[in-house]
Amino acid sequence: RSKELEKAPVISNTTQTTGNLNYAPPTVVQKVAPPEPEKIYETFDEPPVPPGGDEGYLKWLQEHIRYPQQAVDAGAQGTVNISIVVSKDGSLSDVHIVRDNVHYGCGDEAVRVIKGMPPWKPGKMNGVSVKVRYTIPVKFSLKG
Repeated sequence: RSKELEKAPVISNTTQTTGNLNYAPPTVVQKVAPPEPEKIYETFDEPPVPPGGDEGYLKWLQEHIRYPQQAVDAGAQGTVNISIVVSKDGSLSDVHIVRDNVHYGCGDEAVRVIKGMPPWKPGKMNGVSVKVRYTIPVKFSLKG
């Protein structure tokens, strides 16, 4: 063996030894910044939840949607996607139509019903309640 190799430091996966000096590489600790209070998050750790969860949401829609007569007469069915902002206290704001493939007043009806909902459980980021932009479907279906 060459003398240079014998003098080279020995490196393990956690500690490096050079002579009598032990060196451990620094541990990287990633600090998570607290959520910004007024930012509206579109990605989040926990989504907002309507009162009663999915079942409660569907029940609310069934009890409050009034199928527009124009849509009934036209046999119109489909889904209206509604964008909402769920605030830190669970209240809803900025309720508007993102996509309406039903027409005949169904989008406006969906907005009316969603605006009337009770507060939701807010979404969370890093364990803290934050404002969240969320898109929800409202399905219109004729039975019979």
